Amino acid sequence: MRKTFLSVLVLVLLFTVTGCGSNEISESNKKVEELKCDDGYVKKDDRCVKVEFLDVTYVYECPENAKLNSNSLTCKLITESIAAKNKKTCPSGYKLSGSKCTMTQTVPYTITEVCFGGGVLQGGVCKYFDAYGHLDYSHDPAKKKDCPTGYSDTGSKCGKTTSVNATNNYSCSEGYELSGSNCIKTQVSDAKKVAKCPDEFELVDDKCIKYIDDSTEIDNGSDVNSTDNNTADE
Repeated sequence: MRKTFLSVLVLVLLFTVTGCGSNEISESNKKVEELKCDDGYVKKDDRCVKVEFLDVTYVYECPENAKLNSNSLTCKLITESIAAKNKKTCPSGYKLSGSKCTMTQTVPYTITEVCFGGGVLQGGVCKYFDAYGHLDYSHDPAKKKDCPTGYSDTGSKCGKTTSVNATNNYSCSEGYELSGSNCIKTQVSDAKKVAKCPDEFELVDDKCIKYIDDSTEIDNGSDVNSTDNNTADE
């Protein structure tokens, strides 16, 4: 009977000692969790680490091959592209010739009467005189045809041809959108807003944080040691 009583007493004492130790260790851990770091430091792995904060920069991104519209913040993805219909036109007075517009302008010749071989043109006649000034003979003057600068002889008149590039007039079938010389179909979606941080910074809770190598270990050893000693003394 006495042995049974002693066994029960030993179990009660062991439970009491163990229970107190667990409670005190739990309180010690709670103190560690409640410890705070100085301004400019944050707790990381039981250390107070110095940090540098920057505001997050937000950018808008689109899927691959999609183009961002910075005004509407949407993404446009081309899903189909075909060549547009093209009707070339020319300015008034020009005619289409391939990809060029041409116009020929004509003017009459400028007729000039000339005498050759020393003849003198008098009254529409070429006259030739001897050494004494007496009329030797005469004939009708030659007709020389001239064209203004920039014109050339076409055989019956003076002509000048000018050319300009034809105007392209692109059009698309219904359901397509004109883009340059192509007709496209597109798919539009909202751009994705993405938070960005500079190099060496991490994104944490909508802030850019840079951990600086100037950390101090949270000093909680004295509390734990004193707790352990008290437990041992008991």
